[in-house]
Amino acid sequence: GHFALPGSFVQLTGVYPGRIEYQAEYEGVIDGDVMTLTITVPAIPRVLGPYRLVYGVGNAWTQCLYP
Repeated sequence: GHFALPGSFVQLTGVYPGRIEYQAEYEGVIDGDVMTLTITVPAIPRVLGPYRLVYGVGNAWTQCLYP
């Protein structure tokens, strides 16, 4: 089904305080084992995605080393 939920988006920075948190809206659709996700951050303004996430498929990204 379709979903739309409020949340937050954290932008990491190289200077103090190291992070900025913004209000965000998470919207998506789940169809079987596939979720399509879009994140909207009005304050920046920025739209991230859409991302296609498949249940059971691992990622190949390395872990973030930011403290």
